[in-house]
Amino acid sequence: MVVIPTPISAAAERRAERERFETELARRLLNLRVVTQSNLEAAIRQQVLTGGHLATNLWELGLADGRTLSRTSAEILDIREASPKALAKVPAKVRRLLALDVVERTRVLPMAVVRSVLRVATAEPWDHLALGEVARVSGYPLEPFFVAEVPLVRLMRRLYGIPLCPRFVPADKSIKTQRHRPGAAPPSADDGLWDELPELSADIATVVVSGEPQAGAPRRPPEGEALVPLTTLAAAREALAVAEDRDAIATVLLRFALSRGKRAALLLYRHGVWSGWHAAGHDVDPERVRQLSVPAQTATMFGLVASSGAPYLGPLAPHRWHIELWHALGEAVPGTVAFLPVHFRGKLVFGLYLDAGDGADMPTDVAEILVLAHSVPTAIERLIAHRIEASRRSG
Repeated sequence: MVVIPTPISAAAERRAERERFETELARRLLNLRVVTQSNLEAAIRQQVLTGGHLATNLWELGLADGRTLSRTSAEILDIREASPKALAKVPAKVRRLLALDVVERTRVLPMAVVRSVLRVATAEPWDHLALGEVARVSGYPLEPFFVAEVPLVRLMRRLYGIPLCPRFVPADKSIKTQRHRPGAAPPSADDGLWDELPELSADIATVVVSGEPQAGAPRRPPEGEALVPLTTLAAAREALAVAEDRDAIATVLLRFALSRGKRAALLLYRHGVWSGWHAAGHDVDPERVRQLSVPAQTATMFGLVASSGAPYLGPLAPHRWHIELWHALGEAVPGTVAFLPVHFRGKLVFGLYLDAGDGADMPTDVAEILVLAHSVPTAIERLIAHRIEASRRSG
């Protein structure tokens, strides 16, 4: 019998492969005394809340330098490292082998063609669906090289003009201050490849896109479960209780929210800034929402929820940051909206935005959505406990 993988099975396989890799990375770093168990657990807690690779979170917290993380990751994966400096100088004719939309979708960068094989750089060499698409589109067999998540996304910006999601913007001084706090792991000479490459200093709007779109390039199928609304609180709670990762938690929240409105978005709150995470609904492009980054400014919905920790329900003034949100969601201007906070261990971590579409008012009763939001910390604690237990077993 031939088993044909589906997008859902491929997503599950990638998740399992990534978990195996990160469990081994944790074990190696512990054995090398690069990190302590408490260091590792701090990074895992941050990762479950904010996403990103485990290495990214270790680096952000100043617990391991980029050079060590890259070298150790490549050794575990048994592939060669790609030099970010060399990637920044890949010839235009090689970059044109992959169009912008392919690079953005797969997060794979072309490096060179050597003996009729295309060398590519990826932070996730276990993502066979992405590598298969790159091989098909380019017309070459591939040899993958490893490059860590942080330099990879910044090189995607430099070489293809792909906007950075707020997590990786080099100018994030709060992250830099946290990473280089007293007592943190000393940075290596190569950490500039992670901090901010000199070639990345240009404003995004001035970057020249090297890759040309390829006519008829198929889009990668959506991953995971379709966002069919969950119509009852009981069903939503049941789904939340078995969520396997933070994205699955987000999906449950959005599905339940969409049973009460037409457009929903989850925003991550970190260092006084709301950043796009997931979104769904009528005419909503989730990728546009992921690029969203707005400050918790006074006199905005974002500032009110951040300062009070309380839900917001009502109309929004045509403020710059409200307009940014509506643009990201597809331009429609609602009548009234709901913006509901999600707390974890006493801190504001997420916000769930919901509206009823162009000119429409949200129902005033959002009590059941708030009840589900109050169940999120339990799901997060379960994920953290599972990851920490796996790290302890691996050590």
